[in-house]
Amino acid sequence: MIRFANPRVPCPFCGAVVPNERCPGEPYECASCRAKLQMRKKGSGKLLYSAVAISVAVGWVGGARGLGLVTAAAIIFFVAFGVLVWLQLRFFPPPFEPYDGHKIIG
Repeated sequence: MIRFANPRVPCPFCGAVVPNERCPGEPYECASCRAKLQMRKKGSGKLLYSAVAISVAVGWVGGARGLGLVTAAAIIFFVAFGVLVWLQLRFFPPPFEPYDGHKIIG
């Protein structure tokens, strides 16, 4: 089960707070109106670009240059992306949208 630490995301249809747990690969389901929901996909690229910028900046400040900077940024990227995703889900969960029927990863 995947669970938000702070469940406060409302259903876009009825406004009830959506339960914060689900099985991986399955959509969220509103307990009130039974609507199938997924997290909004729009805007998720910001985390990716932010993680790239953070990883390059940390590598640069750490003294890496040239190919070393590329290698350091590639390694740091995964840590930065994981931390950013955790922070977003913990403190700023994205709103829900109707489930579009495609397979959900995670």
